[in-house]
Amino acid sequence: MKKVKINLWIILVMVFLGVGVLNASYRLRSLDGGILQADVAMATFSFENHVILTDVYIDGEGPFNFMVDTGLYPSQISLTLAKRLGLDIKSRGGNVLGAGTGNLSYYPTRIKNAKVGSLKIDDLEAIAVEMQHFQGEGKELHGMLGYSFLKNRVTTIDYKKQEMRFYTEWPKDFWLNKNREESVAFPLKLAGGKIPEIPNLKVNGQPLNALIDTGCNIGMILSHGQAARLSLPKVDMSGMEAKAEGTRGQFSIVLHRIDKLSLGSLEQDSVIVASHGQGLRASIGNAFLKEYMLTLDYVNRRVYVVPEE
Repeated sequence: MKKVKINLWIILVMVFLGVGVLNASYRLRSLDGGILQADVAMATFSFENHVILTDVYIDGEGPFNFMVDTGLYPSQISLTLAKRLGLDIKSRGGNVLGAGTGNLSYYPTRIKNAKVGSLKIDDLEAIAVEMQHFQGEGKELHGMLGYSFLKNRVTTIDYKKQEMRFYTEWPKDFWLNKNREESVAFPLKLAGGKIPEIPNLKVNGQPLNALIDTGCNIGMILSHGQAARLSLPKVDMSGMEAKAEGTRGQFSIVLHRIDKLSLGSLEQDSVIVASHGQGLRASIGNAFLKEYMLTLDYVNRRVYVVPEE
């Protein structure tokens, strides 16, 4: 039987694009048409296979390959790299939670004096984890930027330009798109106090509670039970077995096709999704989000999803 590997929670790309640094003031347009000037830190990212990878420098060393993952708490660094950099690694904290079937220990630590593009980070909570199984074409994934990276700022992920913009405060009277009626905004609610939720997602017209997970590279992942309740048809995989790669290794999945996936007024047709038996919550991933500009405002607790022009 052939195997088809679909990486969901985390994937390593086969080709790593160059990642650069931008320093600029970004011009924002307010509702009345005026221009607002906002100092903003910026960084570019690669997006092979629908994964956000950016360069991180730590104590002047690097660049190191980090994934941006809104579904991760707190942030993560390779245990090997943490030791090489001389980070203060605490005693074993327990086992990592997440998709997969293996056991993976984590060790609390803190990343000091780091840079992501032009954004300087003095102190970042993280866990150190063995990451040797996350490999792709000889390139190593060194870590993941999660809640501890996002929590005190406003972050815009511009998939079309492949850049991230970081603000400390967002203009309260500002709307992200001149076509306001085509955009979606909703309160930022955090599952478990850490992971952003979507309150108005619909699958073929039926409501579904889900998370925003930029660590997921397909349109959506959900449980077998949810797929059954929604009567989602399976994708014909005759003679093939679908596998996904998670934090704790590989696990089996079933592929489905959704006729219409809706987030407020935003809709996509014929979306491929995956179901699993891992006991994890449903999540929207980058294959859906890439059609929009996503802003996560952890300061004012708002989410903005804007169609790309």
